[in-house]
Amino acid sequence: MLGDVGRTTLWKLVKANELEQVNIGRRSFITAESLQAYVDRLRGSATKDDKSASITLGAAG
Repeated sequence: MLGDVGRTTLWKLVKANELEQVNIGRRSFITAESLQAYVDRLRGSATKDDKSASITLGAAG
């Protein structure tokens, strides 16, 4: 599902409160629910803008 999305990009999204992080012991995880919600938001905004529903994740600038 994630394709070529890098670890750095995922943690940038966590820091921007786009994805939810859960800690278990010393390990950190991104919840599947927050990832799915993020993808759904991207698809929704792409549809509203009359763009393709395909998603490309990458550095934001």
